[in-house]
Amino acid sequence: GTATLRLKMYSDRFVAVVEDSGSGFVCPFEAAMPPASSRRGRGIPMMKLLMDEVRFDSGGGCTVTLVKYLRPTTAH
Repeated sequence: GTATLRLKMYSDRFVAVVEDSGSGFVCPFEAAMPPASSRRGRGIPMMKLLMDEVRFDSGGGCTVTLVKYLRPTTAH
């Protein structure tokens, strides 16, 4: 299938939306980081670790919305 990535920049946040037309899945919202010996299973825990908001919507495909709020920088 195909996937679409949309990126949006706002003054206070960055938003990435990934959509596909696959069968979708039920996200295990409390997915824990697997042991170091595991070869898979790090994607969702890494998204939740690095992003401020992570949303999954499925139904006729899957849409993942990732939001990272921007912190103001101070000039020195």
